Amino acid sequence: MIVTRDFVLINLPKTGTTFVRTVLKEYFKNNLFKNYKFKELLLPRKQRILGQSQLISDKDQHGIVSQIPLKYKNRRKVSITRDPLTRVNSFYSFGWWKKEPPIDVNLIKEEFENFPNLTIDEYLFIYKNYIKRSLLPERYWELNIGPQTIQYIIFYSKNPLEYFEYLLVNNKKPNLKNPQYFDDILFLRMENLNNDLFDLLIGLGYSKKKLERLLDRKPINVSNSDEVELTEDQKKVIRELERPIYDLHNFYS
Repeated sequence: MIVTRDFVLINLPKTGTTFVRTVLKEYFKNNLFKNYKFKELLLPRKQRILGQSQLISDKDQHGIVSQIPLKYKNRRKVSITRDPLTRVNSFYSFGWWKKEPPIDVNLIKEEFENFPNLTIDEYLFIYKNYIKRSLLPERYWELNIGPQTIQYIIFYSKNPLEYFEYLLVNNKKPNLKNPQYFDDILFLRMENLNNDLFDLLIGLGYSKKKLERLLDRKPINVSNSDEVELTEDQKKVIRELERPIYDLHNFYS
């Protein structure tokens, strides 16, 4: 989580947050923006918020809305969003699930003996059925919600656990615009990240001259693995699982 005088940046993984964090650190720490306050907060891993204790001592840069310190609560909240289709492709290509399987690897091998050498279809089976188990307490595994929608709730809800309980008890589908559980957040679009970040900073009064090189900056932390071409059936599965995100952001891909 990055805190500036004007906004708090929430870092949702695999959306280009490394790029934004790097740019902001360079600009602030090199005094290109004088008299502007900047700090990076490393906070307890989000599992602690959900009552999961296995990572309780770990801290990272992926702080969530419900962890924003009280003195910064009223600052504008900014984050980055990405089409769930390309984000799934990034998950698959990046391969973190090979080193950190969402459930016991022996259970996965009962389904797929060739694990971790999975096709995209086999990965989507894991994506749909197992990843939620690494994100949520067991009580909420029956919720019919895609992994990215679960992440959105964890990262952006004022009280994630309370909202998951509300969805379970009332048999509701997630509404990521519900003001009772979600504050207004300004989302930059990953596909237009340089320009969106430029416009944000210019709109806040930062020097246009000092920001001009931002428009030509190259992406950071891009996977070297080849992405796969999703079929229409695969796209349909992802869109249905992550429908609340599409309802929020109106992606068309």
